[in-house]
Amino acid sequence: VNWRFLFAIFISKSVVFFSVLLIGLLVVRPLNLGKSGILAIFCTQSNDFAIGWPIVSALYSGVHPEYSAYIYLMAPISLAVLNPIAYVMMEISNLQLRNREQVTPATSPMRCPQAEETPSRRKILRGKCLVIIHTLKSIFLNPILLMTLLGVLGSVVFKNGLPVVMKSILTTLGNSFAA
Repeated sequence: VNWRFLFAIFISKSVVFFSVLLIGLLVVRPLNLGKSGILAIFCTQSNDFAIGWPIVSALYSGVHPEYSAYIYLMAPISLAVLNPIAYVMMEISNLQLRNREQVTPATSPMRCPQAEETPSRRKILRGKCLVIIHTLKSIFLNPILLMTLLGVLGSVVFKNGLPVVMKSILTTLGNSFAA
């Protein structure tokens, strides 16, 4: 694996992601973490498999034929590193919206606004921690990321290539999905 190549892709996607995130935080009024996060995701998402694979294989098949395999390592860059930041921002924005709705007094004449209870600071903090834990769990259980991590782990464990039995099974399965 050419880690310098992957690191260059990571840096370029990160620059775009954080630039859009910062611009979104500065421009969007009222301040909305969720909207800035989703804008950053929109600017860094790409269809690496359907569009990127044919382009990379056409451009680099003669010079660097291994670059086509890097497509499978590029997708988790956004999925595992950049998108979780935006997901957490969107969930925090959602929590803030729900808390604002709970704090606003009811307009019904039958309810007394002074009797309304505001959510405690500890409850809000607990909700934010649960959001972060849930987001991280869903990221690591994502099939694209999980299988990519297993593939990288497999390349470390099987340095001389896959065992013959595994290779024949996986080759047959791999032939059914050419792209």
